[in-house]
Amino acid sequence: MRSIKKIAGRLLLIFIVLWLFDTSVEFLYRPYNRYSPYAIRELKECQGSIDTLFLGTSTAYRGFSPDVFDRELGTFSFNAATASQPAQGTLALLKDEAERNPIKRVFLGVSPRMLVKEEAHIERKTEVYDRLLSLKGKLFYLAEGCTSEEWLNLIFYSVRVDKYFDIGKIKKNLSYKLSDAYRKNRAPMETYKGKGFLAGKEVYQGQEYETIAKRESAWKADDENQQALIEIMEYCKEHEIELILVFVPVSGAEIDGYKDLGVIHDYFREMADRHSAIFWDFNYYKGLKEEFPNSMFQDKRHLNEAGGHAFTQLIAEVYEKYKGGEGIEEYFLDTCPYYENLIDE
Repeated sequence: MRSIKKIAGRLLLIFIVLWLFDTSVEFLYRPYNRYSPYAIRELKECQGSIDTLFLGTSTAYRGFSPDVFDRELGTFSFNAATASQPAQGTLALLKDEAERNPIKRVFLGVSPRMLVKEEAHIERKTEVYDRLLSLKGKLFYLAEGCTSEEWLNLIFYSVRVDKYFDIGKIKKNLSYKLSDAYRKNRAPMETYKGKGFLAGKEVYQGQEYETIAKRESAWKADDENQQALIEIMEYCKEHEIELILVFVPVSGAEIDGYKDLGVIHDYFREMADRHSAIFWDFNYYKGLKEEFPNSMFQDKRHLNEAGGHAFTQLIAEVYEKYKGGEGIEEYFLDTCPYYENLIDE
């Protein structure tokens, strides 16, 4: 019995030493000029209050402004989307936040890229893992969304550090992290607007499309990612959380790259219908070309600050009418406006 207690005590001591070392390394080496640490700290501060959750990939974290949405509808929302967020990671974040907050509605930004077969880079998985605030949430994601080879990289920040003797980087980090601005969780970059919303002022300079010709599309959802999407929809149904799948507006250049947006649109519409969710495709929005030209994008796929604000105001308007029992059919066409002229001919 004594030997067991002695071993347990030593293991606890080892754990404490490892934790102190890892925490110190994270403070010294985690870049002060990236938005994630500020979003995570803010997410922790908001626990217990969030009733509206935005999830998805980079099109979502640049498309949904919680401040604008809350101002329009009186909600308390947070944007927990991350770059190339794995579908299994979305499920983990949904469960983690739903157990800690009175979540009433979830807006999930969907796109063809979120469901294609592609091995998620470890950095994309760590962005999800770091936002999971409960031990239960972290353990679920380690077991269901990651391989055992990735566990150390996710659990210990010290494993993620490439250069331990980058004195210049340490000095820059300490200079800001010891400042009053850091203590008040003020991010040094202008692109972070708070509550998980990231927005730049750059304007996309690519080709402005008037019409787009459809071509044969070979797009197909990956089975594993599709199963995660189904689990997300079923979880929301089981817990009486309103789930709206949202295809955030993209530029004409991005739509042209899809070859046939209708294939993707029909897939998400059918999945939503099958699992009692809602699907709104804002690339079928009747004012897409006029209200979301290139000037509203920072690149062909992502909205800029002006575009993100405009889109959030639009979706808040549509949602308010929808909840008020008014028809929202007037907002959408039967096809993407970029295809409309070709079909009319």
